[in-house]
Amino acid sequence: MSETTHVPCPHCTARNDVSRDLLSNQPSCASCAQALFEGKPIELDTPRFDAIALRGDLPVLVHFWAAWSGTSLMLNKWPMMSASQKWEPRMRFAKVNGEAHPDLVKRYGIPLLPGLYTFHRGQVVQHVHERMTPISGQMLDRMIWYALNRL
Repeated sequence: MSETTHVPCPHCTARNDVSRDLLSNQPSCASCAQALFEGKPIELDTPRFDAIALRGDLPVLVHFWAAWSGTSLMLNKWPMMSASQKWEPRMRFAKVNGEAHPDLVKRYGIPLLPGLYTFHRGQVVQHVHERMTPISGQMLDRMIWYALNRL
């Protein structure tokens, strides 16, 4: 019997226990029948953040962004979409508008937008902010490598 992975649905947030062998077969939610992986970052509000970033078994790389940030807009357009298409279902990708959800920015003590945070089983396992180092597609690649090879 294959080991299962807890995958919250990006649409209804229902818990789905999916066999690891079947993750790459485009699984659907047992509750709402929509795709569990769509090859694009999931837009999260606070309740969906709690369900998807904190309760699943897969690492989730979350881009906390702001509309006024050129780096945020650049990451939202291409690198995050490309990473989602390449690496799902091995990990998830999501984005949170930090201006619209300041409660999440405050909860994680994010000093400056944009920020990239990787969550795994409810814990922050890595993060970077624009103030610490320039956020780029290369930084995103390094964070993905860490999540896939160290967690």
